[in-house]
Amino acid sequence: MFRAPYILRALPLSVVALLLFAGNGAADGLVGYRNDTNQPIIVQSAVVVNNAMRRSKPQLIYPGEIAVDGLNATGVRRIALYDPKKPNIAIHQEDVTIGRDVLLSIQIDTTIMVKDKTQASRYKLVPTALPNLPSRPSMPSQPPKSPGMPKKK
Repeated sequence: MFRAPYILRALPLSVVALLLFAGNGAADGLVGYRNDTNQPIIVQSAVVVNNAMRRSKPQLIYPGEIAVDGLNATGVRRIALYDPKKPNIAIHQEDVTIGRDVLLSIQIDTTIMVKDKTQASRYKLVPTALPNLPSRPSMPSQPPKSPGMPKKK
């Protein structure tokens, strides 16, 4: 009925967990994908953690869009690209070593002709520079002067 004692017992444990994980400010291992092709692509990555394969959520990325992967881990990561029309068959797989945050550009490497005279594309993942985010503006040392205010003497 009244659960205040139970909640109060869980509060110190949550504070300790917050203090343990709050020190990890730099999140190394984040991967972003930018689709520099002319067609939508599904991207999914996988990484081995404690002898278990962890897969990220498949993300549909339209041309020109950027998406960030949900896995936060360094090391070797297998990145698979899928066609949205045939999501069960990978059109490209590549192992990439991730040591820090990186933005990977998905580009068309070559276009080849298949036996039945259809075109197929080969893809490549190219590391690119991370975009510069604006820094937090500093506060001015003096407030701006408004034109209607009289000057102080």
